[in-house]
Amino acid sequence: MSQGTAVPQSGPRLKLKGVGKYFDHDHKKLAVLEGIDLEVEAGEFCCLVGPSGCGKSTLLNIVAGLEKPDEGLVWANPREVSGPGPDRVVIFQDLALFPWLDVWDNVDFGLKNLGLPAGERRARVLKYLQLVHLQEFLHARLHQLSGGMRQRVALARSLAMEPEILLMDEPFSALDPHTRERLQQELQDIWAATGATILFVTHGLKEAVALGDKVVLLTTRPGRIQAVERVDLPRPRSVDDAPVLSISRRLKAQIGNWVDPVSRQEERV
Repeated sequence: MSQGTAVPQSGPRLKLKGVGKYFDHDHKKLAVLEGIDLEVEAGEFCCLVGPSGCGKSTLLNIVAGLEKPDEGLVWANPREVSGPGPDRVVIFQDLALFPWLDVWDNVDFGLKNLGLPAGERRARVLKYLQLVHLQEFLHARLHQLSGGMRQRVALARSLAMEPEILLMDEPFSALDPHTRERLQQELQDIWAATGATILFVTHGLKEAVALGDKVVLLTTRPGRIQAVERVDLPRPRSVDDAPVLSISRRLKAQIGNWVDPVSRQEERV
């Protein structure tokens, strides 16, 4: 890819054109993604949903600049993506927190790397820990926190970087259903408060419809965009809301069945 090609300032926050990705497997080229065209507007909450192995996480890594596409181009904010950058921050499934640091220092870690003054770092850490309701746990160690609280630490750390695009790779998949639903509600509040542009990867149709302004449905491997669904339901939404279930059932009718890689059971909608 060429370096630094710009898209018009009035264009989308994120744009993918003809993106494809291949891996070598048993001396053969294995197609993971093919012909991905996607636009995400500033402030939009976009969910990528599809079965395990369809290339969702690979696509997220390409947007993050952690992997390069073999075909096509990606633009963000509004320059061509040629590598990682502070304008795009990823929350991975395993959270990638530092167990030897307390809550405060985990959130402050990226800000130190940016070289921000101590006063600005302190203000940002406090702001985002308050936003995720962890102000009473500033100096707690990670082993003292529940899974949901550790997820909030990861979210605060990412938000403190104040990225243009927040990339989330199945962040709630390892949580129990009650904690997952509570964080789905909180994430909607945080998104509304910050105006962040979010690209959220999930295997769950109900989660995608509950969270997203737009749901992008991927096929089985090689991942292609099968459908794009606009969701105009009022917020906050829950995965159990009747309109959410109705849209989920309609989408499920288009795709057939896939297995939830967490529960090893077919997702019920």
